[in-house]
Amino acid sequence: MPNVIDWTVDRLLSGVRTLNARAESAQNTIRANRARYLETLRSLPAVTDVEAREALRTRLREWIRRQVTVENRFNSFASNYLAAKSAVKRFLQGAGVSPPGYLGAGPIVIPAAVYGGLTIAFAVLATIVAVNASLTKSLDQIAGVLKLARDRNWTAAEPGEA
Repeated sequence: MPNVIDWTVDRLLSGVRTLNARAESAQNTIRANRARYLETLRSLPAVTDVEAREALRTRLREWIRRQVTVENRFNSFASNYLAAKSAVKRFLQGAGVSPPGYLGAGPIVIPAAVYGGLTIAFAVLATIVAVNASLTKSLDQIAGVLKLARDRNWTAAEPGEA
């Protein structure tokens, strides 16, 4: 029985480690996108055509609204995830258990509930990662148009696609 319990706890901890790594990756993407947004926004004055510059500024405004939404969603996820990990840790410590050591017979039901929570957390994080990918691609497109506008010195007669 101890081997089954140890195996269950080890699998659980492995899931937590995987989720931690994915959450860190998502957060790094969010931060990188925000930094690229600021860099792109700062380079707008280099676009001499006012209409093209304002069209790009509008696209950036739309983009940042979506970015703020994903940042808020991630922050909410991170807060809930941290609280859940703390609650599980407190419960296990209160039961005299320090994973991944021997748990005893009582806590074997806990991993089922925690696995359910991990599954939900993975789903929420997968959504955040998908939105991050979309935002990264969108920002790449905006930055590409901005570069074209700057490089080709667009005028009102040839506005390009913004």
